[in-house]
Amino acid sequence: MEESSLSRAPSRGGVNFLNVARTYIPNTKVECHYTLPPGTVPSASDWIGIFKVEAACVRDYHTFVWSSVPESAADGSPVHASVQFQASYLPKPGAQLYQFRYVNRQGRVCGQSPPFQFREPRPMDELVTMEETDGGSDILLVVPKATVLQNQLDESQQERNDLMQLKLQLEGQVTELRSQVQDLETALATARQEHAELTEQYKGLSRSHGELIEERDILSQQQGDHVARILELEDDIQTISEKVLTKEVELDRVRDTVKALTREQEKLFGQLKEAQADKEQSEVRAQSRFAF
Repeated sequence: MEESSLSRAPSRGGVNFLNVARTYIPNTKVECHYTLPPGTVPSASDWIGIFKVEAACVRDYHTFVWSSVPESAADGSPVHASVQFQASYLPKPGAQLYQFRYVNRQGRVCGQSPPFQFREPRPMDELVTMEETDGGSDILLVVPKATVLQNQLDESQQERNDLMQLKLQLEGQVTELRSQVQDLETALATARQEHAELTEQYKGLSRSHGELIEERDILSQQQGDHVARILELEDDIQTISEKVLTKEVELDRVRDTVKALTREQEKLFGQLKEAQADKEQSEVRAQSRFAF
């Protein structure tokens, strides 16, 4: 804890003290509740002191306690914390005004409470009676009204602290759920986009499939026509082949006939030459006889 002149932070955005009473009863512990603003990083070297309101230096505290070091809220909300001042260290009762001050490890005052006093409860007009059961017997107690109110305040403050912790937990859960909802909405948008793209691809494939089926049918028809034409041509080839074979047989016969006629012609030509030769010899002999 540094001993330096008082350096006070602006109240806006600083440490906020909660439910500060106007008076506190001496010889009873005092609970001090406060909230740290979002983004504050508490330190074990921070402390809360009880100061006279006119104190101008951080070393002019009456008493102090080290601050607790709560975990920072995940959603950036203020963080609640509390400390206790033991009764034996509190100021004596009187008209002096005091206040709580939060001092960080650099000796800078980060927040201060409204002023309060330490006063003894007044006599009978400030006393109240209470009934309490002990072992089946009713006991009538007379206690200072301030003590009753302080007890009620402590109980109320404890209930409030519990509710604040529950609130912080619920806020954290809500933040987490909102984050999950945002993630799910993002995933849903992505899924919808992918679905739309797949739908377009499916439509394109359906069109392509229809075109392919139509093209397949056309090719199948063409294939059938080609097969029929091939069969027809094969029949034609078979018919023509048979005709060619018949013609070749007929041609062979004609060739044989031509050969026979050629031989006969050659034979007759030879006979004709012999006959002409004989005729010429006869004419020569006849002329020879006429000459003699």
